[in-house]
Amino acid sequence: MRVSHRGYLRATQGAFVALYLIIITGSLVRLTGSGLGCADWPQCSESKFIDVSSTHAAIEQINRLFTGVVAASVILCVLLSLRLKPKRRDLIAMSIVLVAGVMMQVIIGAIVVWTGLNPFSNIAHFLVSIFLMTTAYMLVRHASIFRTTDEVAPRGEPLLKGQTIEKIVKTLLVATGAAVVTGTLVTGSGPHAGDETAVRLGFAM
Repeated sequence: MRVSHRGYLRATQGAFVALYLIIITGSLVRLTGSGLGCADWPQCSESKFIDVSSTHAAIEQINRLFTGVVAASVILCVLLSLRLKPKRRDLIAMSIVLVAGVMMQVIIGAIVVWTGLNPFSNIAHFLVSIFLMTTAYMLVRHASIFRTTDEVAPRGEPLLKGQTIEKIVKTLLVATGAAVVTGTLVTGSGPHAGDETAVRLGFAM
């Protein structure tokens, strides 16, 4: 069955929204101190796979279960990209990167719990989330262009190459990246660790 361009675009938009929302639910976990609401992984506790007996456990459980929605959305992008005609390797590749990234996030999430919310594992968890959301946005943009034409434009020189705006964009990219990374260090040293007993980085902020 052939997949329409519009249908594929909607799938990529859904994946982007899902990846954005799980960052929101993750921040809710930290701000409410629910990081160890489920003290085990993959089960919530030693005796229960799903446990909503407390507010903290319920909040953490929602965040974990929403990972299933995220995984389904990115897997759908891969499956649909393989059915598009003509095939676009960039769409297939970015979709696969999203699936691999979500799988990595599951592993990192487990490490976060097993290490008692170690700040470095938390930082990795967040930075991978930002990378995935950025990749999903790029996928949406590429899918949007693909929807308007069946022709794949030949790769040529970048339109902005050598222009002042190119330097400005690169500078903004570096500055934004630095702000995000240093922001994780601030959070890793601040009061919102996700649990009162979590180890902090100890930087004076």
